[in-house]
Amino acid sequence: MILPNDILIRATPDGQTVWVSQRMVCEACGIDEDYFEKAGRPRYKSSLSPSWRKVADQTEFFLGKKEGKAWRWGRKGGQYYYDYDHIPNRKPTCYRDLLPSKEELIAAVEDQKLDSSRTRRNRIVDTLDEKVKNYESVDDFIYFSTFTIGDKDIFDTRRARDLQQAAAWCRFLKNAPALIENGSLGFRTLTGLYKVCAARIEKLDLTGFRIKSAESLRKKIAALPDGEAMLAALVSGKYCNDNRRILGKSEIVDYATGEVMKYDAHQATIMSYWLNPGRSQKDSKQTLYGLYAYDMECLNIEPVKLSTFTHYINKWDNRYLSAAERHGKAYAKNAFRPYVPSESLEYANSLWVSDGSGVVPYRYQDQYGKWRMMKMYTMLITDVGSRYMVGYSVSRKGEHVEDFRMLRDAMRMALLDNGKTEVMDFLSDNHGAYTGAESQAFLSLACAYHRTIAPHDSQANPAECIFRLFKRHFKSYFNLPETSWNARSLESMANPDYYDIMALPTFSEAQGLLDNAIQEWNTTQLKCGMTPEQWFREFKNPAAGQYDARRYRMVTGEVSKCDISYARSILEVERQGAKYKFDIPTDAATVGLIARHMGYAPNLKVTVYWDAEGADLYTPDGVYMFTCAPAPLASKTYAEATPDGLRALGHHIQKGETYDAITEEFVDDVIRAKAILSPNYLFNIRDNATKEDYNALHEQISAAEYERGRAKLEAKKQRVRERERKKADQVQQQAVIDYHKNHISDLSKYIK
Repeated sequence: MILPNDILIRATPDGQTVWVSQRMVCEACGIDEDYFEKAGRPRYKSSLSPSWRKVADQTEFFLGKKEGKAWRWGRKGGQYYYDYDHIPNRKPTCYRDLLPSKEELIAAVEDQKLDSSRTRRNRIVDTLDEKVKNYESVDDFIYFSTFTIGDKDIFDTRRARDLQQAAAWCRFLKNAPALIENGSLGFRTLTGLYKVCAARIEKLDLTGFRIKSAESLRKKIAALPDGEAMLAALVSGKYCNDNRRILGKSEIVDYATGEVMKYDAHQATIMSYWLNPGRSQKDSKQTLYGLYAYDMECLNIEPVKLSTFTHYINKWDNRYLSAAERHGKAYAKNAFRPYVPSESLEYANSLWVSDGSGVVPYRYQDQYGKWRMMKMYTMLITDVGSRYMVGYSVSRKGEHVEDFRMLRDAMRMALLDNGKTEVMDFLSDNHGAYTGAESQAFLSLACAYHRTIAPHDSQANPAECIFRLFKRHFKSYFNLPETSWNARSLESMANPDYYDIMALPTFSEAQGLLDNAIQEWNTTQLKCGMTPEQWFREFKNPAAGQYDARRYRMVTGEVSKCDISYARSILEVERQGAKYKFDIPTDAATVGLIARHMGYAPNLKVTVYWDAEGADLYTPDGVYMFTCAPAPLASKTYAEATPDGLRALGHHIQKGETYDAITEEFVDDVIRAKAILSPNYLFNIRDNATKEDYNALHEQISAAEYERGRAKLEAKKQRVRERERKKADQVQQQAVIDYHKNHISDLSKYIK
């Protein structure tokens, strides 16, 4: 990291030289500062002539011409700098190669000059925060969180945390002179450091550490003792000292419930008049004070002075809390209600936003043949960083509502355009199209994180500004019947007597105009010189993950319902007249899995999420079963046969033989089990059989009969294995031979 004052550029008789701070050299090259103090600088100084050695002893020192050996150094503002060209670059260390090039260092200086003061200040503040954080101690937090005066706990968690930070700043500033001297902070003087620190501490607004200026900060640090005494000194003496306080001491008690009101008699009376509830006209402070004083005299309570009355009303927190009731919600929103400042996004795909409204007018004929106007509801999904409209959808003809279908269609378009890169953050308003159970489940699956704006706070949605700009652009495509997109007032609407409905497009024409407008928006050059589409393609957030195949198919793939009980190991789905086939495994495990989910039902209808790469099967209640790869297709004739087609043929023949083997094994197992159920083995189906019963019956079986049975079974298994091996060899040999034949053979018997 390059800090301010890390790089100096000096003009000499020999030309321009670049000097790098010792801090930066140590950080980049991994050199300890003791090396320069004990070896590097003394060795270079000894190589100088006696006259230049005297110059090197001065406070600020830079050679006017290149002299000496490695580690040529100078000094300015208490920091040491080294000539870039005299930094050693020999193996094995190659120190100069570890630093940026001279051109990059010069460019960095220029960037710092061009950079705004706010950015530089933020960079410096971030560095200071990191340094101060090293001085924080959990012991300080425990000290302040358990600090008591008498039997009262003074600090809550927030205030204890504030004082913990204050203690860290104090320790840091007490060590600041040493840090300035070795140049690790990037400041030349303590004065400059105190100015920046004072501004930062004032902004933090830490409990017990209110700072208004650099001078007050310097005095406070100088007066603080070391050790635990410093912690005690940070605790203000005002705590638990309310001898002179009047406001807050005249408690109001509800004797029916015993509740003590939050505000006392003075506070409640003053603010009740100041809030001016239910009234439009406002009285002066002098008038309000008279009303307050009269009420206090009636209660036999001495009123506070007018100055105290005025000060209490003018307290910032009271102005903050009373603004909405006294001056109106609009004033309070503009004056006090918090807003969220944000910086521009650096990458695309960091944040997607979505919004929708009935924005596109079109004409249609009603049942009586009269032409009327309707609005096509449009849902847009925009990448905030690049302003690229990545996806959109429209309502069905004759409908003007947003629903889950529109959300899925728009997201599907966006995700297909974005590839398998995961959506990192998705923001929308609180419309039912986004907050419904089905929509929430879909967004949880599609996005790493998704959220909605707070109710009645549309300003928090970055989509609002982008969509307003797009709407202005889009108006050029239509003769709109309204001056705004969501017009409600009479003055914002066109006169219907003179409005030409026939000038509006039809539904399909309106869709075409919307497509053109979005395409034009995405390809229009921005101020940065790039189009939204270029930015979206080239500068995606590198932290984004990737969808796995199943998750990607579920959010972007087609959805079909199929009965696989009679599929014959080939799953066939259809989309827009085109048929797609997927390969269902025929192994025993897959067959058993299907059987378990089917139970005793005659069929099994599954939900299939599929694309060109595969198909994922789910039970009717959403349980994942297995994934099918695209089925390889064999050629119907050797005249058009290809190696892939021949391999596909062999694959499907092998699947058929696997089916034959499974069925034959099933039959053999059944027959074998039935054979065991001889009269001598009746105990196997009885409930009360014992080990003695088994031993007695087993002894009745002759050894010869037992061995013959085993030999017969083994011979049968051997025959099955030999038959399968021969079939496989024949298929392979025949496929190779037939491939080279020139005559046409009908292979339809192998093809469904």
